[in-house]
Amino acid sequence: MSANNQLLGTGKRWAVLVGVGRYQESKYDALPVCVTDVGKIASQLYENGSGFTEKSIVTLVDAGKRSPTREAILTCVKRVAEQAEENDLLLFYYSGHGDLENDEGYLITSDSVQNRLSETAVPVAQLEDILKASRAKAKLMILDACHAGVKLLSKAAKGLHPKFIKRVFERAQGMAVLASCGQHQRSFVWEEKQCSVYTYFLIEALQGKADREGKGFVTVTDINEHVTNRLAAWSEHNNEVQTPTIQLSGCGDMIVTYYRNEHVPKARSTEAEPATPGSVPAPPTSWKECESVLVRGESYVLDPKTVQEQAAPDESAVLRTARALHKKSGNRVTLKQAVIFEETKASNSFAEIVRKEWRLAQRLAQFREFPRVVLEEGVLDASRSPTLVYEAWTGPTLRELFERSGGSLTLLETTALVRCMLSICEMLARLHDQLCSHRALTADTIILLHGDTKRPVLRDFGLAAQWPRAGKEVVPIRAPEQRYSALGYALPGLRTDIYQLGVILYTLITGQPFSTSSAAMSVLPASYVPAIQRAVAPLPKDRWRTIGGFAAALRSTLAKR
Repeated sequence: MSANNQLLGTGKRWAVLVGVGRYQESKYDALPVCVTDVGKIASQLYENGSGFTEKSIVTLVDAGKRSPTREAILTCVKRVAEQAEENDLLLFYYSGHGDLENDEGYLITSDSVQNRLSETAVPVAQLEDILKASRAKAKLMILDACHAGVKLLSKAAKGLHPKFIKRVFERAQGMAVLASCGQHQRSFVWEEKQCSVYTYFLIEALQGKADREGKGFVTVTDINEHVTNRLAAWSEHNNEVQTPTIQLSGCGDMIVTYYRNEHVPKARSTEAEPATPGSVPAPPTSWKECESVLVRGESYVLDPKTVQEQAAPDESAVLRTARALHKKSGNRVTLKQAVIFEETKASNSFAEIVRKEWRLAQRLAQFREFPRVVLEEGVLDASRSPTLVYEAWTGPTLRELFERSGGSLTLLETTALVRCMLSICEMLARLHDQLCSHRALTADTIILLHGDTKRPVLRDFGLAAQWPRAGKEVVPIRAPEQRYSALGYALPGLRTDIYQLGVILYTLITGQPFSTSSAAMSVLPASYVPAIQRAVAPLPKDRWRTIGGFAAALRSTLAKR
């Protein structure tokens, strides 16, 4: 169809986007990428400028304004469905786990409880009834459910249960439904892109890449055709199977979004462009060869002793950091830069680390405990050298304040350290609320602002902007999951930070190198052994479940002294 009047959804646009990354029910694995999925979908819809506005897009994600609980999701969908008019588009998107109970399909929420899904999860049937009751004729449900790692029904389950798809589709009269995979299949996560595979190609479609006819808008069938073709190629390349499914029953095709032409990027050459008079020269290969660097015309004098550089495996890029002085003001800063020499997957991932770190810094800017960006260059465009300038904190490190050359801490010093650790746990809990983990904590990465033990700050974001890699993360304090890639260790994550804090506590209190032996633990004050011993358990699943739980154990120990 080429004319808008032949299609549904030509009016206003409404969207309820749900991403559930954390679950109180242990049966369901954490899926941090689901929160990222929602953020990317919301940004793309808003940037398209096609009727989706900040007021018409409702997001429910962990640690967001609205949490993805059963009650919150149903309430938001009802409210938006009631507001939609006849010619409007009503879109519901869900990224998370799907499950069955008594042959009924459910979307798992953050507060869902196993064996009580009818009371604690969102019934797909009820959700579809709400959407169908809306005056909007264009109603679309997109389910990116059953991600790799989901535990379904029985140990033998390999993917989405066939009855789940059947229940979703058989009640979908008068609306369109797109599902990320077919029966017995799983929806995969694309680690390099830090996004669900299905959602990554869905975003491509929303950008206009699905519009092969140049209509200026994208329909449901456009999306399905684009995502299906792209997923087929991805599946073949990765030796996996994921086939999206569609249901258009009792309704015609509908316009999902208009798009701007600039959202369809032109192919870029990987050949270096010839230098022109007055052009800015490419950044030097190594900061170790430089006395200073320029960022947006500001000169920063490098401290050569602090320069750290990491080359991409294919030498297509380098990621580097250094401390420096602002030449005019004399203020201390920390610089971070990715330099791309050739566009490859590895070099693009390096650039994305800098850009993701910038986004993380923006989200945490309201808190004073985290690195604050005072200047950036090339982060918001396609620059080959995105650069961040961080404000440097003033104050001693945790090591400088508490490490004793003479050996272990006194009882009073230990109490002061543990009280300080409670503030550190509170700080890291805010980072964990973003579903990010530092994973490179040491007694030197934590600074006590102006020497105040109640005001810890992070020197840097560590590996928070990098995708976790089991057995491949080289940091000063390596948790077992960072050192080994055995299945039982899982991926480095939030509990890796707990491990590293436990090691920091042990070494500062005892003045000895860390060891997990019974004899080594006996050197600790007996009252602190249970809390620290659990924090440094070899397997992540045996550690404190949250950093708040670790803090509560330490606080309880202090109260008993």
